[in-house]
Amino acid sequence: MQLIDATQWYKPLRKKLGKKNCELSEEDIRRVLDTFLAFEETEQSKIFLNAAFGYWKVTVEHPLRL
Repeated sequence: MQLIDATQWYKPLRKKLGKKNCELSEEDIRRVLDTFLAFEETEQSKIFLNAAFGYWKVTVEHPLRL
């Protein structure tokens, strides 16, 4: 599992569109894609085992109340 922090890779819009004030340029998209394809751990990219995000399904049995 690879997590990429691309929060600093954007280009501000000249005019806001509602709550949108920035966009990803072609260069920014290429940067994210290159980071993804490199699949190396860097400041912006962290790699985790899939098991780190897993969960266990546990059945909890309670005694009957009489």
